Amino acid sequence: MIRAGTFTGRFHGVKGEAEELDTRKIRLRNFSYDGGGIVVKVWLYKGENIRGGRAIGEDLFGRAMANTTLVVDLPQDVTSDSFDHVSIWCTAARQDFGNAELRPVP
Repeated sequence: MIRAGTFTGRFHGVKGEAEELDTRKIRLRNFSYDGGGIVVKVWLYKGENIRGGRAIGEDLFGRAMANTTLVVDLPQDVTSDSFDHVSIWCTAARQDFGNAELRPVP
């Protein structure tokens, strides 16, 4: 594991941990989300620029999860230095349901 962080939940019961397993995968562990929203994606962004982020993986809308493990592959053109936060993001409403800052794991 390279970096990890705990979600600060804001809406729709988002909680758990986000982990950058390697340069190609993000794992959501002990992840909970009630399935609400419109179009909801795992979202990567850097610093405070959440609106400049990028969606990865499948739409999570309608998929209620409780203490689940979910692994999302990173697209080939996404590099570790292009993000330091993971969000559960409603792309239609441009709303952060919860986010985690990724910090190096010793």
